[in-house]
Amino acid sequence: MRGAARLVAVGLFVAGVAIIFVVFFMARGLFSHPLIGGNPADALLDRLGEAALVMLFRVLLLIVMSICGALIASKGVQMYLATLPHDDR
Repeated sequence: MRGAARLVAVGLFVAGVAIIFVVFFMARGLFSHPLIGGNPADALLDRLGEAALVMLFRVLLLIVMSICGALIASKGVQMYLATLPHDDR
């Protein structure tokens, strides 16, 4: 029984770490592409507010996703530690 619980705990930990890696790759892609296309300065000023809101929304989503990944990974660690034998000293 403990062997199965340990496998589930390790799987949960790996899933949480995988989510964190996905968030890092998404952030890398997010910040390597420009938000506003074209070179004219007037187009930049017209869409600056929209670009700022899009960037803020994307950053908030990345923060939420990284927190979720960390919580999932920590739950896997807690489950694994719960399967270890306890001393009743």
